[in-house]
Amino acid sequence: MAVRRRLVALAFSAALLLGTGGPAAAVDVSFAGAGWGHGVGLSQYGAKAMGADGASYDQILHRYFTGVAIVPIATAAPDTFVTTDPTPFWVGLLQNSSVVSFTVESGQARLCFDPTDACVRTGQPGETFRFGPDGSGSCVFLHLAPTGESSVVGLSGSCDASVRPLSDQTILAVPYKARSYRHGILRFRESPMTGNIHTVYEIGVDDYMRGLSEVPDSWSTAAIEAQVVVSRSFAVWNALDRGGENTFSLDRRNDCACNLRDDTSDQVFRGWTGESSHPNWVSAVASTAQKVMANSGTVALGLYSSSSGGSTENYADVFVGGPHPYLTT
Repeated sequence: MAVRRRLVALAFSAALLLGTGGPAAAVDVSFAGAGWGHGVGLSQYGAKAMGADGASYDQILHRYFTGVAIVPIATAAPDTFVTTDPTPFWVGLLQNSSVVSFTVESGQARLCFDPTDACVRTGQPGETFRFGPDGSGSCVFLHLAPTGESSVVGLSGSCDASVRPLSDQTILAVPYKARSYRHGILRFRESPMTGNIHTVYEIGVDDYMRGLSEVPDSWSTAAIEAQVVVSRSFAVWNALDRGGENTFSLDRRNDCACNLRDDTSDQVFRGWTGESSHPNWVSAVASTAQKVMANSGTVALGLYSSSSGGSTENYADVFVGGPHPYLTT
C-alpha cells in the first residue's frame, strides 16, 4: 500500500490555490498499491502462501520482521508484571454498562466483592445472575430465576466485584457477547467518571492466546504458528505499554479498566467459544508456548494485516510514533 497522505494534501492544496484565480487545470494524481489493511508487519495471506510452500514459522516471521529474535517472554520482558503475574492480561469485554448479566454454564463460581473479599454466593451450573447498582451508591448481585423473576443475593457492596471460578473446568457465559469464557476471572469495575460498569476478563498470557480468532484453522501449521507468535508479541507489547491493573491511569480506568480489548481495536478474543472450535490454533499456541519476537532485548510490537500485495510498509509511513526498526520494508 503506497498511498501517501502528503500527496493527497498537496493535491487538495493545489486545487484550492488554483481555484482562487479562475478555472483550475486538471491535476493528475496517481495512486499505486495493493492489499487489504495497513500493510505493516505480517501479511496474513503472505504467511499463508509461504506456509503452503513449506516455510517454517520462524522463516515466515523473519521475512516480515527485520532482525528479530524468537525468544521466551521471560527473556524479552524479565521482572515485569507480564512475567511475574500469572494473569497479567485484563481484557475489556464490555464498557459502561448499567447492568451486566452472566451465566455459570458449567462448574461453580463464587460471586464476590473485591475490596472486602466477601463472597455472597456460589453460583451453580445453569444459574444466571445480574450485577449492577442498587440505587444507593453500592452494587448488588441478583439471581434470575427461569421464570424471569429476580432476587437479591446477599448484601450490597462495592461496584468492584468478581465472579471467581472454583476450578479450571468452570465456564462462564456473558449473554450480551454471545461468548463463553474459561481459564480466568470475570471482573467488574466501576468507571470513576460515569459510575457505569466495565466488564473485564483477567487471564494468563497463553490462556488468552487460545481464545483468539485471527486466521482460519484450515491454514498450514507454520502460518498459524507465525500468527500466534505475532499476536502474542502484539498483546505483550501493548500490555507492557498500558500497564498492569494496579497501575492503570485514571483515563484507562474510565475507558475500560483493561490493558487489552477483545475486538479489532486490539485483537478478536472469543474466549472458550473460540478455543473450543479452533483445535489447530490451540495446538499452535502450545507448540510456540510463551514465545514472542524481540528486538534489542525487548519485546517487539507484532503488527499484521490481511494482505500487502507483495510488499510491506514502513511503520513510520503509516503510524505516528516509534521507532520500530524491525517494521521496515
